[in-house]
Amino acid sequence: MKKILVSLLFLLSVFSANAAFAGIPIPYGSAQKLVFVSETEIRDSQNRLLSLCALWTRQHLAYVGYWGSQVYVLAENGCVDDGYYEYAQADLIEDRIAGIVPANVSDTPPINLGFLAYCFTAWGAAGIIGLLWANGVLAERSKLKRRRKLLGDVHPFVERMVTVMTHAARADGNISDVEIELMRKTVRDYAGVPVSVEDIIRVINITPKIKTDAQFKELGRGLDAQGRQSMFHAGLAMIAADGILHKSERKWLARLGAGLGYSSRDIRTIFEEINAPTQAATPGE
Repeated sequence: MKKILVSLLFLLSVFSANAAFAGIPIPYGSAQKLVFVSETEIRDSQNRLLSLCALWTRQHLAYVGYWGSQVYVLAENGCVDDGYYEYAQADLIEDRIAGIVPANVSDTPPINLGFLAYCFTAWGAAGIIGLLWANGVLAERSKLKRRRKLLGDVHPFVERMVTVMTHAARADGNISDVEIELMRKTVRDYAGVPVSVEDIIRVINITPKIKTDAQFKELGRGLDAQGRQSMFHAGLAMIAADGILHKSERKWLARLGAGLGYSSRDIRTIFEEINAPTQAATPGE
């Protein structure tokens, strides 16, 4: 959901920049709208009956409202025309007492969904995006908790290694039984935790996705050279487990290596040493 917000801001900035470059004024300012409230017995100078209206004033940027206000005014024809007469609150109170304005009319226009939608579109959109983003964050945290429960009390290094192996298995779009078994044995050997094949499948299904370079770098954060090497070998072992090195797997390994601090030359050397079919390696070798 954060991507949606970033995209909206990007489009707005591009639009603003292009408009400024082309000498086109950026559309900002205010707009008004008359909304019918009730009929009255008040007449204008030409003896025409006037209606009580709420005048909504919206401040907008690129036609998206971000602030607003409303006041009572008087207008002809049921508030459908653009013209209106100002109407002070003190006059409203007097006219209400006199009975020429309905008694149920409040001192100020009530705030309703129509007014909020007209004047505060930007904040509403931002709120929806924020809620969707927060829901996504909570969902990811819930997945992590469920995964830790399945793995038991394992060391954070092992938990990180499981993440690497999971994504390595996903790299070619197909998770084989050989990869699942290798992952199960790794958890057993490194953490001493007896996990079933079913548990490993559940762990794979709820492991959050890694998409950005920053997330790949996070896999190696705080690890020494040996730790980073073990992490890389864990991913390499999963990819080599089925004996076939797909293009998508090479690309994923390159991103993992870069995130763990390997140079481009190091990664090229590793690929040159890999011959298909590749023999499965054991994490940490």
